[in-house]
Amino acid sequence: MNDTTFNLAYVLGVVLASRFIPDDGRSPALLGVAAVGFGCLAVGYAVAGGRWARETGIGGAHLAAAMTVVER
Repeated sequence: MNDTTFNLAYVLGVVLASRFIPDDGRSPALLGVAAVGFGCLAVGYAVAGGRWARETGIGGAHLAAAMTVVER
């Protein structure tokens, strides 16, 4: 099932990209959009991961929360 999902997403990504990328393959604007998208995903992942770590007590988040201001 995972292989099929990956392959479907890959093919759909290629088809969608072919609609937006110019014939010469150079598109600085799309590169910028992709970079901003990856940045947003990274920030979202960090926020969600930190929230999950604080709620479950798994990871270093509970240790950082236990430290006093002087120890930091």
